[in-house]
Amino acid sequence: MNQKHPIIEQYDKMNSVEISPEWNDQLFSKIRLKDETLQKSNTPIYALVGVVILFLVNVFVLYNNVHLLKSNNLKAKYNAVATTFFIQTSSSKF
Repeated sequence: MNQKHPIIEQYDKMNSVEISPEWNDQLFSKIRLKDETLQKSNTPIYALVGVVILFLVNVFVLYNNVHLLKSNNLKAKYNAVATTFFIQTSSSKF
């Protein structure tokens, strides 16, 4: 009832594999070379994406500052006109 699967029997019959130090060194040198090429190729892309993101943030902040300055100037002009015509500017609309 408790029979082994044929694949398990074949695995048990296999000889053990010994890895030579040269093979191990070559494998690690290939891995290092691949990692270095990936790092070298991705660095300019990350730098470019960072610059673009910073540029967009700066444009957004500049736009908000200009918009705020214009709205403050308009508010000051409306207050000047209102005080000229003796209109009370204490309401929440101003």
